[in-house]
Amino acid sequence: MFRRVSSIMILDKILAQKRREIDALCQQAGPDIWRHQAQTCGRAIRDMRRELVRRELPAVIAEVKKASPSKGVLRVDFHPEAIAEEYETCGAAALSVLTDEQFFQSITGSLGRVKRRVSLPILRKDFIIDAVQVYESRTMGADCILLIAAALDAHTLSFLRREAEALGMQCLVEVHNEAELEMALGCGSRIIGINNRDLQTFSTSLDVTERLIGSVPDDVTVVSESGINSHEDMQRLADLGVDAVLIGESFMRAVSITSQFAFLQGAAAAAGSSESTRRERAKIKICGLQTLDDADAVNRSGADYAGFVFAPSRRQVTPGQAAAISERLADSVRRVGVFVNQPIDLVRDVVRECGLDVVQLHGDEEPLYCQNLRRLTDEDSDDRKSGLEVWKAVAVGAPETERDTQHSLTDYLPYIDGVLMDSWDPQLRGGSGQVFKWERGKIMTHNLAGNVTRILAGGLNETNVVAALRSMNPAVIDVSSGVETDGRKDAEKIQRFVAKVREFHESECRL
Repeated sequence: MFRRVSSIMILDKILAQKRREIDALCQQAGPDIWRHQAQTCGRAIRDMRRELVRRELPAVIAEVKKASPSKGVLRVDFHPEAIAEEYETCGAAALSVLTDEQFFQSITGSLGRVKRRVSLPILRKDFIIDAVQVYESRTMGADCILLIAAALDAHTLSFLRREAEALGMQCLVEVHNEAELEMALGCGSRIIGINNRDLQTFSTSLDVTERLIGSVPDDVTVVSESGINSHEDMQRLADLGVDAVLIGESFMRAVSITSQFAFLQGAAAAAGSSESTRRERAKIKICGLQTLDDADAVNRSGADYAGFVFAPSRRQVTPGQAAAISERLADSVRRVGVFVNQPIDLVRDVVRECGLDVVQLHGDEEPLYCQNLRRLTDEDSDDRKSGLEVWKAVAVGAPETERDTQHSLTDYLPYIDGVLMDSWDPQLRGGSGQVFKWERGKIMTHNLAGNVTRILAGGLNETNVVAALRSMNPAVIDVSSGVETDGRKDAEKIQRFVAKVREFHESECRL
């Protein structure tokens, strides 16, 4: 008669394999050498606990996992870096990367490659029972490691936690019951993962989190793991006070990770809740026009804005070139000029020569600059609503904006009509093709008045624009490199991008 193997028996097999792997590591180099390598590897460490902040719903630690010993292969089309990038785009707070190769079919070196592709903190999820594995984790690039209370005694747990923290890493200590929780807290654990899975029966129940969370001090971060499959689950855990959730199988089995992420966040329910809360159709800006053919492509696509770059850039055009292209554009297309730290008189002259409708400031222009620009341009129009608009770009993720962005935006608001969110790049002022963490953009702009236009830029293309619309609900979508081929605007890509936006809003209206 078939008898299901319990998680405890599987854990015993895994731990036996880990001891063999530890022996192999020690044959490569002694523990002291491993420790020295960890201390001197020079890899930057990201603060995972800081990112696990519950807002309306728990923060999400999204897991990169190909298979499990109990469920087999979860995702045949498994590309860790691409999955990680999609998680970041969706708004994950951190990533969990499985590194066990024999039982979970991890790909060698995947954690390091993922770390280089995203800006999120990385949890190394493995079965760590020896200090050598802690040192190895640091050299891999892990920011945090998983310590499973069921696999450790109190002395070893305390020792491994101290070794990890001495190297700058954090520890997520996973517990299943009251005894393990008591041990974890007694060992000084600051991040507790409550696993809702019964190790004997494989069944999952959020009742485990509900039962244990009351014994966790308020200053300890709580992560709920396993059995989280719906928005209702997320809401229940939020009501319990859970700070974050760790989700893997739900994402790995999904046809679309982006759609599953939105489903867990309640996007589908929110979209159809009422007529008054339905999304307005996002307008579309194609930026960086350089030729008459570009103007023709914009006209055929039905885009709402066309952008001309007047600052130093590979897309830079002269006012004369922009004026000629502008003449080719349909009357319905609004003209946007992009400037970076340029004299106000020059900006005003270009506005007049090219017939611009919007000035987009993409540099370090101060509020006083915007005030003076506003005053000069208002002199050219009796009615501000029919006159020139001013948009100010903010670099999401820039060190200086992380600290005080809301304050600086408040200073700008009397003099601008829109805030454009773009990716921070130390070398470029826009057009980098990089996607920023959308959750940060929402935090930066959530207090803006309703009359301030929100414009979303930064690495958008036809594959991620729907996710961007669901996550950010911007008034304007701004695309440049995402509709180019070999550095030039591609008419077919422009057409497909605009069609994606239109199709999304048509589907929303049918809900």
